[in-house]
Amino acid sequence: MTLYWLAFGPAKQTHWWNRFLHTDYQHCVLIKWDGFEFFLIHGGMAGIGVDVVHDPVGHIEDMHSYTMVSRETVDEEKLRVPLIFAPFTCVEVAKAILGIHRPLLLTPYQLYHWAIQQSR
Repeated sequence: MTLYWLAFGPAKQTHWWNRFLHTDYQHCVLIKWDGFEFFLIHGGMAGIGVDVVHDPVGHIEDMHSYTMVSRETVDEEKLRVPLIFAPFTCVEVAKAILGIHRPLLLTPYQLYHWAIQQSR
């Protein structure tokens, strides 16, 4: 099991689909601690980016104000490949890394509520 933090917040860039998303939950990123360094994993239509950061909270605060939720992954055998028919979004990247098999979980706001429910 690996510990990840999900961070949610407004998008840095303006896209046409942002009008359909909750204003405070337009983008999500994953933060992973490997015991030595923090990795900031962010995905979207342009691809996946992984940054090594020493202060993830400071890095996220520079981006926007974010809401944090901690989440443990499932076993490595249950990690999944993003669906071919789903749009390649930050939510799909997070679902693939965390091993979430919920096809109707499409927006960062839905992912946030799912993570909160799972942590109870």
